[in-house]
Amino acid sequence: TSPVTITKPESPGRFQSLLVISQDHFMPVLKHGGGEVTLTMDSVGTRYAIALFRTFADPNDPEDLKAAYALQDAIQIKQTAPGKLELPDWDMASFEQTRKDLNVLAEKLSDFSDGFGKKGEVDPISHLMASSYGWGGNPPRGAKYVGVVPKKNDGQTAYTLTMPKDVPVGGFWSVTVYNKDGFFTPNNLNAYSKNNVTGKKNADGSMTIHFGGDPTASNHLPITEGWSYVVRLYLPETEVLEGDWNPPAPVPVN
Repeated sequence: TSPVTITKPESPGRFQSLLVISQDHFMPVLKHGGGEVTLTMDSVGTRYAIALFRTFADPNDPEDLKAAYALQDAIQIKQTAPGKLELPDWDMASFEQTRKDLNVLAEKLSDFSDGFGKKGEVDPISHLMASSYGWGGNPPRGAKYVGVVPKKNDGQTAYTLTMPKDVPVGGFWSVTVYNKDGFFTPNNLNAYSKNNVTGKKNADGSMTIHFGGDPTASNHLPITEGWSYVVRLYLPETEVLEGDWNPPAPVPVN
């Protein structure tokens, strides 16, 4: 096999990131600006790697989607000798059980963001938990993740979360609902998340998200028994990284 060169286009005014993830779940590259990145086995640390692009777009705006697609089409990947894909014969039963056990521990941790990043720069215990419970997450400078399990997450008690007008991020923020297993439960509204563009704002510029309750309420997201949600803050600013700013707490609805 030979080195791989990835060319990321400039994306002024639009969030687009390139995150390279090794087989050992280390992140040797996180890039937001344009330019070339060359990957070798020495720089990545493993034979295989994933190059994960995130491109922000408004799904309700056809022209914005068109511009985002054009930006994605401008990505270039070149390799003179791709080599042959040879995967180990993993013991999947053992893998699934190990991951299940690790996730039980990871659910008890309020924050393992120091588990994402380059080899030698992460906490080993947090890295183990992040590899199992939060695969593909960004290093802290790329994104901050705030997981919340409401006290009465019985699927019947409705909650609201009001995000302020000015959230200290350089990219965007989003709120996503998960079921007790950490996945989406299909619903007839096809509603699982809101962000600073897709949600309807209040008169003062803030945004109130309704978890459960009245399905006709603005920014309504259905919930199920054992539900939780994650606030993602992309390109968090200093006050977020230093813990001086956190998202508001959810409020139960009577």
